[in-house]
Amino acid sequence: AVVSTQSTGKNNFCVSYDKVCNLVDDCGDGSDEEECVNHFQCNDTGKYIPISSKDDGVFECLDFSDECSGEPTLVSDFLALSAWIIGALAILFNGISLLTNLLEVIKLKSHVKITNTVLIICIVLVTY
Repeated sequence: AVVSTQSTGKNNFCVSYDKVCNLVDDCGDGSDEEECVNHFQCNDTGKYIPISSKDDGVFECLDFSDECSGEPTLVSDFLALSAWIIGALAILFNGISLLTNLLEVIKLKSHVKITNTVLIICIVLVTY
C-alpha cells in the first residue's frame, strides 16, 4: 500500500516523494519524472537534465535536442528583434548616406572629388 510519503508510478511501483522529479527514473517507466517542470528529457536517450541546462549553449543531449528545440525563448526572441532593428537601422543610414552623396555629386566641380564620391556611393550600394 502507498503511504502518504510515497507516490505511485504508472507501473504501480511506489517511490518516496523525494525521488519524484529528481532527474532519475526511479519507477523504471519514467512516470515519476513525467509531469515535472524542473527538467527536460533528451529525445534520443531519455536522459533528464535540469531545465536550466536547456537552451544554454551547451549540448547535454547527444541529439542536441536540448539546444535545437525550435521553441522560441525570451533570448531567441530578443536576438531576432535586435537583428531586425539593426538591419532596419543599417538600411536607413545607408539610404541617408546614399542620398547625401548623390546630392554632393551634383554640386562638385572637381573630377577627383566626383570620383571619390561615386566610389562611396558604390560602397553604399554594395551593402544593400
